[in-house]
Amino acid sequence: MTGASANIQTDMTAGDSDTAPGVLAQSVGGFGGIGPTSKSWFGVGGDGGDGAAVSVASSGSTVTTFGYSSAGLAGQSIGGGGGSAGVSAARSLVYASGCVHLREETPPHGESDGGGGGARPVHWRLLTTRDVGTVAGALDVAERSAKRWKIEELFRTMKRKGFDVERLRIGEEAPRSRLILACLLAATVIMQMTAERDGGSDGRALRPLTDAFDPEDRPLLEAISRNLEGRTERQKNPHPKGSLAFATWICARLGGWTGYYGKPGPSVILSGWTEFQSIKQGAYLAPLIANANPNDG
Repeated sequence: MTGASANIQTDMTAGDSDTAPGVLAQSVGGFGGIGPTSKSWFGVGGDGGDGAAVSVASSGSTVTTFGYSSAGLAGQSIGGGGGSAGVSAARSLVYASGCVHLREETPPHGESDGGGGGARPVHWRLLTTRDVGTVAGALDVAERSAKRWKIEELFRTMKRKGFDVERLRIGEEAPRSRLILACLLAATVIMQMTAERDGGSDGRALRPLTDAFDPEDRPLLEAISRNLEGRTERQKNPHPKGSLAFATWICARLGGWTGYYGKPGPSVILSGWTEFQSIKQGAYLAPLIANANPNDG
């Protein structure tokens, strides 16, 4: 079996492409081929070939790269991919998995398709390797998927639709890690508030305000709520004071939600929560400014 080798004898300068090595020696095994046409359940392709030995050497020469994470010398041995199963007259058995179908009977109240009409009921198809031979198994997969979706929403809030941690340019690990942890905690608060936006409409108990806010924030929140409420019933805060749902309604309004269309998402609630923090800081500074002696300093 023939491999690949490279012996660098002169100085070389590579381009500035990221992750691109200056010199790459590579051995790739052959493709396994395509299986025959079959009238049974499935055809079988051939085995892929093995990658051979690779050697890279330099005789005192220099290889210079400018791209991010770009190695000067790189050796790689790759085994060939397995063959294709071919064409089956019945069906191809590629991987045993289950599929759970979930359909809404009607869209949630207040949801819109963005075009002025009502949204259509959603149909989810969840592929899984878990046992879904029973209704209980299917519901278990649905619950796991819902939890996974919450994780994706948390990441989305931490990234470009929220705190934008991807744009951090802090080289030292310790302060960078502390800032990312602070963003994670704040994003968790936003997700807690998003979960409370409907209050107790699903029959569960309301979470207290203190799950995400300081007890001292309550008078300020109530004052802001009175200022935000309008004349119509839809423009009034429907949640009891002291609940997290009450504070969530306020942050959603501060974030631009009118109370009429759809439900406020994490981005809107985050925007309103950030605005509340600014108002809170202003409320703290106001008496200090009012009582300040202009002759001081």
